[in-house]
Amino acid sequence: MMEDMCNRSRYLLVLCCSSLSLFFGFSNCSSENKSINDGDHLTGEQLARIHCGSCHQYSVPERLDKKTWREQVLPHMAYRLGVKDPAPPTRFSMREEEQMRRAGIYPEEPVLDSLAWRKIVDFYYREAPDTLPGQPHKPATHIGLESFSSQPVDFGLGGDALTCLLHWEAEQELLYAGDGRNELFRLNAAGEIVDRFRLQSPPLDVHVDEDGGVYILAVGYFHPNDTPRGQLYYLTPEGQLERLLNQLPRPVDMEFADLDGDGREDFVLCGFGHYNGRLSWYRNLGNRQFEEQVLVNTPGAIKTYLLDFNDNGQTDILTLMAQGDERILVHYNNGDGSFREERLLRFDPVFGSIYFEPVDYDADGDLDLLYVNGDNADYSIRLKPYHGIRLYENDGNNQFSEAFFFPLHGAFKAQPVDFDADGDLDIAAIAFFPDYEKAPEESFLYLENMTDKTGEAFDFAPATFEENPRGRWITMESGDFNGDGAPDIALGSFTFSPSPAPVAQQSQWEKEPLNVLLLKNGQAGSEE
Repeated sequence: MMEDMCNRSRYLLVLCCSSLSLFFGFSNCSSENKSINDGDHLTGEQLARIHCGSCHQYSVPERLDKKTWREQVLPHMAYRLGVKDPAPPTRFSMREEEQMRRAGIYPEEPVLDSLAWRKIVDFYYREAPDTLPGQPHKPATHIGLESFSSQPVDFGLGGDALTCLLHWEAEQELLYAGDGRNELFRLNAAGEIVDRFRLQSPPLDVHVDEDGGVYILAVGYFHPNDTPRGQLYYLTPEGQLERLLNQLPRPVDMEFADLDGDGREDFVLCGFGHYNGRLSWYRNLGNRQFEEQVLVNTPGAIKTYLLDFNDNGQTDILTLMAQGDERILVHYNNGDGSFREERLLRFDPVFGSIYFEPVDYDADGDLDLLYVNGDNADYSIRLKPYHGIRLYENDGNNQFSEAFFFPLHGAFKAQPVDFDADGDLDIAAIAFFPDYEKAPEESFLYLENMTDKTGEAFDFAPATFEENPRGRWITMESGDFNGDGAPDIALGSFTFSPSPAPVAQQSQWEKEPLNVLLLKNGQAGSEE
C-alpha cells in the first residue's frame, strides 16, 4: 500500500506540478549570498527574507502548519541551500543530474552557515500555526443544474481515466481530447469519436491553422523530469502526421499569432520543465520551420495569451508562471521581434498558481485577470484556505488589485462565460484537489452571477450536478458544441492522482469509467 502511494505521488501530471519546487524551483538564485556568514547578527525572519525572498515572494510562516514546514518544506529548502547532506531525496537520471549540476540547482557549498539555517527553521516552526484555518464562508452549493444535461464519453481504453486535454474547435465542430496514454481523439458534437492519433507522449494542446492543419503539442513526460522530451507535431489537412520539433522542456501550452509583422503565424511555447524550463517564442521561417527566441529562462510557464495588452497595435504576450516564483508577466512587443518584460502580479510560492484568463469582467474597456490557484501536488499537500478563484481588476493603466475571492479547495480552472444568457458573466470551475471528506461536490461548480438580481457586487450562487462524482476533473472546455447558441461544457477526468480520494470514490471511478463528461446547455442562446 505504501509503495503504491509513493508511486502515485511520483506519477504527477504536469498540470499538477506548478509548485513542486515549492521554494527554489529554478536555478539557485540565492547563491549570490553564499559568502554571507550572517547567523550571528540577523533574526530568523530577516534571514528567511534574504534567502527565500531572493528567488520568489517571501512566504510567511502562517501559510502552512508546523508539521508541514518541519517535515516537508524546510527539508527540501535545506537541499536547495546546500546545508543538508547527503544528496537530495529525489532520484534523477544521469542526464538530469548533469543538467541540474550545470544549472547550479543544488549548490556544492552551503549558501548560509548552520547557525543561520537553524534560526530560519526555528522561526518558521515557532510562528507557524498547529493547523491551518478553514476557508472563508461561502454560500451552500445547490445540487442540480436544471439547464444542463450530462452525457458521458468513454474512450474504451480501460484502466484509470487519464484525460489531459480538451479543446473545442468551432469551425471544425470538433472537440479535441487528449489521453495520458499518448492518444489524441477528435469527437463530434454528439460525443462520438471521429478519429484518433497515436503520438510519442501525451498531448496537452492543439492549434488549428487556416488551412485546417493541426499543430499538436506533446509533453514528453507527465511526471517531474528535466529530460527534454516534448514534441511539436503537425497533422496535415490530408491526415499525415509530421514531427516539427523535438527535445522540448515539458511543454504544456502554445499560442499562435504573427508577432513580428511578416504575415506568418509565429507561436509562444510554455516549456514548464521541472528545475529547468523556459518561455520562448518561435519565429516562423516558412515551410513549417521555426527559430526559438527565449523570453524567460526559468521553469514554470503554464499558460499564455497573445493579445494587444497596451492598445498600440502590437501583439503582446501575457503569461502565468508557476513553479516557485509564481507571477503573471506581460512581454510588450517592441514591433521588431524584441519584447520588454513587466511583472503584473506576484503570488506566494505556496499558492499553487495553475490557471488564468484575461477578461473585461466589468465591461469598462480594459482587461481584468481571472486567476485560479489550487495546485496541491507539492511538498505541502494540505487543504489551504487561500485556494480558490480571484478576480484582479484593472485600473485602466494595467495596474491590478484583488476585487473578488471565491474560496475553493484545489481549484484548477475557471472559465467566465454567460451560460444563462442574461448578459453577465457566470463562472464554471473545477477543483482537482477538493475536500473529498466534507465537500466532494465542489470538484465542479457552476457559479451563477446574481449581481443583477441582488444588486450586490460579485454575488455568485454555486451549484453542481448530481453526476459530478463520476470523474475527477482536471481539465475543462466550454463552447457551443451543438450549435444551438448556448455555451456547453466538457469536463475531462483524470483519476490517477498524487493525492488519494475516499475508497468508495475510487471504487466508483473503477466500476463506471468515463473520460469526458459533456454538459449540454438547454438554455436559450444569448444574443451576440
